[in-house]
Amino acid sequence: MASRGIISLKNDRGTSYNMYVQVQNELTKAITELRNELSKEKFGINFTDLVDQDKTEAIQKAIPVAISEAEPENIEKK
Repeated sequence: MASRGIISLKNDRGTSYNMYVQVQNELTKAITELRNELSKEKFGINFTDLVDQDKTEAIQKAIPVAISEAEPENIEKK
C-alpha cells in the first residue's frame, strides 16, 4: 500500500519564518500521525516506537514524505 500523495506548499513572500516553521511542524505531525495509525494497524505499535528497521522502512515506504514547495510569491490582499 504505497501512498502517492504530494503535499504542495506555496508561500507569500511576506510570510514570517515563524509561520513557515509552524506549518512545517504541522505537516510533520500529520505525517507522523498517519504513520502511527498504519503501524498500529500492521504491527500493533506506534511508528515512533518501532525498533525493527524493516518495519520502520515498510511504513516509510507506504507513507513517504513528499513535500513540494513552490517559489514564494507576492500575494496581494484584497
